Amino acid sequence: MLTTATIKSFYHSYISLPWRSLVHLRFDSVLCSEIYTALQSCTSLDTLKAHGIVEDNAFVGDATLHHQLKSLTLKSERYEGDCRECCRIFNSLRIPELRTLKIKLTSSRPATVGHRFDIYPCISQSRCQLSELSIEGASLKEQIFLDCLRLLPSLSTLRLSNNAWLDAQPRPIVLGPSFLIFILATDPAQPPILPNLKALTFEESWVGFSAKLLVDLLASRWDDSGVGLHRWTNWEICGTSAKMTRRHLRSGDSGGMISGLKGGNPR
Repeated sequence: MLTTATIKSFYHSYISLPWRSLVHLRFDSVLCSEIYTALQSCTSLDTLKAHGIVEDNAFVGDATLHHQLKSLTLKSERYEGDCRECCRIFNSLRIPELRTLKIKLTSSRPATVGHRFDIYPCISQSRCQLSELSIEGASLKEQIFLDCLRLLPSLSTLRLSNNAWLDAQPRPIVLGPSFLIFILATDPAQPPILPNLKALTFEESWVGFSAKLLVDLLASRWDDSGVGLHRWTNWEICGTSAKMTRRHLRSGDSGGMISGLKGGNPR
């Protein structure tokens, strides 16, 4: 029985395959609308990877429920300038068992408010509990994204790379300290928003806070006993005149471009 397939540059509906038996499916170069119809056809799908997504403005459909899907990867065509169709299709999905979500719209940070992508409708309606979330090359509304994180206490891995950040208008903004305080800070009267977070990657974003704030937040989160933070196996902060290893720290600017923040606490 066929359980795994890779389809390159074809309409999947034109191919005769036992779609209902597929567990793993990968598209290389695919129209947005094909992702939606594939999920309707492949009712046993556990993993879907769609690379080279091309906007086709042909999506017509209602919300669709998929009970099995656990891992979803969406990567746009390299030169695609818009992702509205892809966002609409994603938010038409109801995927309660989803555990891994990876979205890559472009390899560089959007220069304007293009590449806007809002995952909140799908996450809130699906009531899924992600363990891994990765978003790259998107324009994200800060408050809506933070509201989404509130729904994901199960999250253990968070990767945010080359993203632009917007206010409610939407207008481009520089991320203030409240963003990381929300994600990382702890309070004796309130448990952390992401209590299971073990790995964080945050890079290539314009920020208005110092590297020292990052270190202080991490220390308050994982070094209560005095032994937590130094046990992080690998740590690097770049782009704000700060670099931290397990033995030393230098801090400088009060803001600028965070080009790399990676870390993970012991499992």
